[in-house]
Amino acid sequence: MVKYIGVVLALAALGLWSVGSLASKDGGQDVELRHALERAPRVETQLITAVIEAKRVYSVGRNDMAKGAARTQRAKLICDNFKTTNTTDWVGAIERVSTSKNGKGALALKIGDNLFLGTWNNRASDISDQTLIDPASKILKVASSLKVGQLVRFSGSFVGSERDCFKERSVTLEASINQPQFIFRFSDLQPL
Repeated sequence: MVKYIGVVLALAALGLWSVGSLASKDGGQDVELRHALERAPRVETQLITAVIEAKRVYSVGRNDMAKGAARTQRAKLICDNFKTTNTTDWVGAIERVSTSKNGKGALALKIGDNLFLGTWNNRASDISDQTLIDPASKILKVASSLKVGQLVRFSGSFVGSERDCFKERSVTLEASINQPQFIFRFSDLQPL
């Protein structure tokens, strides 16, 4: 609880978090996520903090060069805090559950305010990362029973990247900073 309060206070001081920042338009789901993050591992909150700091740097940048520095700074913060791409028992909310044209599962989770992680959603994008979920796997069976907004505990690994430390899929710099979508391979998924 103390680490969560510290993160919230830091974010509030930066002007990037308020009591309503995860206020739900969908019946309290984001509020539930905020409460679930109280039980999240410290490294998960470190990723959230790195993303929020990058948003702050980007928002005060006076030109494109200054704004671009936010992405480099975020990558450094992530790499400095994570000695491995593996995660265990993180907390998130289902953002998207679908299948690719070849029948493999595509999954995205929300772990913070406009902060997402998940698989690719098509075979072409996934060719080198191998994140799509095998149709015969336990993870796909669990994922197919979940609904958008449902809280989950999950494990897996991020796909590494020289540019972002953890591979991020946005096309524009603005989207990468303000709504990052990190590429992730799931090894476990359980409803909370």
